[in-house]
Amino acid sequence: TSTLKVVVEKACGTWILCSDADDKMPQDAIADLISHDDGSSDIIAGTINYEGVKTIRTETSEKFLLPDEYISHLLFRKTYFGPCSKLIKRNLFKNLKWLNDDSIFQNEDLFMLISLSCVCENHIAIANTRVHYECNLKEGSVSARIMNYKSWYSLFSNIKKVLVDANKFTKGVKNAYVDYVLWILRFYVLSSGQLFCNTSFMSDFKKDMNTSVISQRNKLASLCVNYRIVRFLAYLYVVCRTKARRIRS
Repeated sequence: TSTLKVVVEKACGTWILCSDADDKMPQDAIADLISHDDGSSDIIAGTINYEGVKTIRTETSEKFLLPDEYISHLLFRKTYFGPCSKLIKRNLFKNLKWLNDDSIFQNEDLFMLISLSCVCENHIAIANTRVHYECNLKEGSVSARIMNYKSWYSLFSNIKKVLVDANKFTKGVKNAYVDYVLWILRFYVLSSGQLFCNTSFMSDFKKDMNTSVISQRNKLASLCVNYRIVRFLAYLYVVCRTKARRIRS
């Protein structure tokens, strides 16, 4: 994030495009992305391919999404929430509130994209027609570090604050936010053996959760939030059984 901030400050073009040095883009990827701009797009969201294993597209048939809709897609994981494969208007970065917390090293790109979407005055163009970015999954490229629950809670709180301050915390966005938090709690906090703690964040999150629509896949995680220890142990039991079945198969 700090490197990107420096680059953005020195940039002078209309669009910002992010790319890692060991990845690649098809020769006409930028031209194709630009072709999706109708003259009123603040972000153009393309597709990303992981070495031919999986291609991530935005799950919509629409050519354009409003900022609120795009934020919900980001939180519901219905679009790629990294900075690559996108063209972003440089002026969106002006006065952007960056996430200055070194303890947060996962999903910080999601926070940036949500923050950028909150200051969009126009719509987001969706470029789903072709692959725009090829990601090289080299060995050791994925961090083995586990972010602790305090850092996750800090990230969640920052995301909500940005949404509330921008008047984007609508019913639909709140449902997506709750779904995202429960998803993270399922796969990162619980799987690492970290217990839910009685923090001001958790108290606030319970209020949001209890006034939101909870997806079936997150029902058990929501119970863990409301009934911490017993439900946590039950959840671990289910996880262990599932892993054991996979090993046997």
